[in-house]
Amino acid sequence: MPGTHPIKTRQLFGAEHTFKHPDTNWPLVVDAGATPSSNALLDYCESNGADLRRRLNLHGALLFRGFEVRTPQMFQDVLGRLRIDPTPFPYAGNTLRPQTGPAVFDVTAAPSWTSIYAHNEMFYWFRQPRFISFFCERSDGVHGETPIVDCRRVWNDLPPSIREVLSDARFFVVSEYASDSRGTRNPFSLGTQLANTWQAVGGTSDRREFEARVDGEVTWGRRESARVKVDNALVLAHPDTGEACFRGLGVDPLLSTVVFNRRILDRLSATARLKCLSINLALSMVSRFQTRVGLVDGALTRPQVRAMYELVWRHTSFFLWQPGDV
Repeated sequence: MPGTHPIKTRQLFGAEHTFKHPDTNWPLVVDAGATPSSNALLDYCESNGADLRRRLNLHGALLFRGFEVRTPQMFQDVLGRLRIDPTPFPYAGNTLRPQTGPAVFDVTAAPSWTSIYAHNEMFYWFRQPRFISFFCERSDGVHGETPIVDCRRVWNDLPPSIREVLSDARFFVVSEYASDSRGTRNPFSLGTQLANTWQAVGGTSDRREFEARVDGEVTWGRRESARVKVDNALVLAHPDTGEACFRGLGVDPLLSTVVFNRRILDRLSATARLKCLSINLALSMVSRFQTRVGLVDGALTRPQVRAMYELVWRHTSFFLWQPGDV
């Protein structure tokens, strides 16, 4: 509370940035000050919830630093005070993430040398979450940065020729889920969510109920598997401010790695860099072969896509995690 815990907001210090671009001002840091206390954070969120939501809309991301949030339950308590609901469904990604609490999942099991390309978090999911929230239990301090892209600025700065194509275009994502009754998964299919079955991600074993919960087209395949095709707009209006937000990231793993992550790859050893590029080349080829992700009613040239990724880089903030961060 004011006068007891000197909580303040600030910009990231220079040393907290991995790469700093001149016009980046996010995430906004809510700093505990000299007296770390998770209880103080809970009280602060309860008393200042409306202002924090306004600041979240303005800056795009908030980073609560120095409050010693150490457990999944403490993390969920913070979200509760902010009136942010965790996703009601299990994680549906391609990488295995151990569950550490209700709607809380561990970091990806990808090796430390992997450079994960820019993407919209859970863009393949058939119910887009309103918020994405993380907390840091432990940080090794090496290659552990989180990139945040200001998709409002990306859209505003796109050349008119690209915006014209994307304004009416949509993209589709295809995901395949095995069945609990069969218990089989196809590890060679990039569209298969390796850790899940359709019963697990849908929270039901009834086919009709699953179809009703999915904001997309469901078809049923061999061995009782489910194929979900989600068709989404590339440009969305922010639900509070009405601003246009571009969400067409993660379509080409190789090009994104070459353009967006080249500054990160330069820090890796030659062997690690080669492995990272090779994996993303394979992902790019497989995704093209399977047409898991694609554009509808729109076509961009290769130079236009590269220009988009260059623009994404200019509107990206990288920061290092510290234990207790939310």
